[in-house]
Amino acid sequence: MTAPICRRVVGLLVLCQFTTGLCGPPRSDTSRNSSATQATVTGLVIPGDNSGVSVRNRGGQFQIQWTPHTQVALMVNTRLFKGLKGLTLSYRIHSSRQKLTFQLPRGPVTAIIAPRGPRRTVAALKTARTEKWISEVGLQLRFAEPPLAEQLPTPDDPRFIGSWNPATTPRTLTINSTQYELSLKKGGQTDALLYGVITPADCKPFVNRATVIGTRKGNIIVASEIHVLPIGDQASALGRLLADHVKKVTKH
Repeated sequence: MTAPICRRVVGLLVLCQFTTGLCGPPRSDTSRNSSATQATVTGLVIPGDNSGVSVRNRGGQFQIQWTPHTQVALMVNTRLFKGLKGLTLSYRIHSSRQKLTFQLPRGPVTAIIAPRGPRRTVAALKTARTEKWISEVGLQLRFAEPPLAEQLPTPDDPRFIGSWNPATTPRTLTINSTQYELSLKKGGQTDALLYGVITPADCKPFVNRATVIGTRKGNIIVASEIHVLPIGDQASALGRLLADHVKKVTKH
């Protein structure tokens, strides 16, 4: 084989290494598509495939699947609890005229608060014992569920668990017959998660944001939890424009 021909063959081999898609069959990305990983995704709820829903954010669009074991929670700023009258929670969407109303299940409500990290847990436990006060930050409320054993944080289970009473002023958390003020008296604001109030069917497109926690495989997330934040009808037009834009980009 002459030198010029050898140089041409070598050049073609090098070119093929950088253009595999042209010189051979496309490679499947098994690392992304075949293995399932834990994921948390937050974004606007938009229509998905087969009458389902997806979540859209800057990172892309993710199809959401749920199972009978998926837990769904309504996200509510604790300042909006002032709109709670009996078993009816009503409040207005921020910067909107729209008013939302949710019916809460009857029965006792279990409140759970898990401070982040050992240091915060120790500080929160000390404050609870000396001031009879617990911060609402990280509050979870569970309706229509069997009550859990009430407790203060322990090394094995660093959570406050007790019975929530919104009828007192301020609201209280009772743990083993001891009543603690549950509030944000030291400032700030936080969202609470209300479980047992809504279902996956309430995850309507264009009027909700959602945080989805689950197992991701490609662009599909099988949800173990869905935290739904209503954002109001004022987002509908923008959401539909976004969905139309995504469809156009996908087609091209």
